[in-house]
Amino acid sequence: TLILSEERDAIRLDLATKKYIGKRDFDRSLKYVENLGPFKIRHCSTLEDSRAVLPRLFELHNQRWGKESKFNVEGYEDFYRDILAEFWPLGQVKVTVAELNGIPIAVSFAFSYKGTWINNCWVYDLDYAKLSPGSLLIAFMINDALDNEYDEFDLTRGTEDYKRRFSNDIKHNVGFVVY
Repeated sequence: TLILSEERDAIRLDLATKKYIGKRDFDRSLKYVENLGPFKIRHCSTLEDSRAVLPRLFELHNQRWGKESKFNVEGYEDFYRDILAEFWPLGQVKVTVAELNGIPIAVSFAFSYKGTWINNCWVYDLDYAKLSPGSLLIAFMINDALDNEYDEFDLTRGTEDYKRRFSNDIKHNVGFVVY
């Protein structure tokens, strides 16, 4: 997780100076991608816009994880659509997308709850991996979380390298079975 409640300026500086594409910092990486066509990272502003982006999230997740993708389980895509419909009016779900030439190359499905941004599911197009679309998307979302006074940006469970790269604290999940 990334605790945001302290050192906000230091976190912003760290995000700006991290290397994303090759040895390029955030701004230089954005300019590099923009040379390939119109590039923007944005939050979906309406429920309809979010619904329109969800199939791309499912597609990219299936592309990345193949048979292991959770969206191969019958009803899982409907589960995400239902969550979106239930939590959108409460302002507790965010769908964020990075688009190159109008095509989503990275998508995030996240929750906003009690000062924490929970990055539930995100994926990027493997054909654009050299452009670091996932890392650029995460940096955008963290900056937005800072702008909106969130206390924490939760990268959720797992030990993937990008989580260590963007975090400043580790939380552990522990399960007990008593019988």
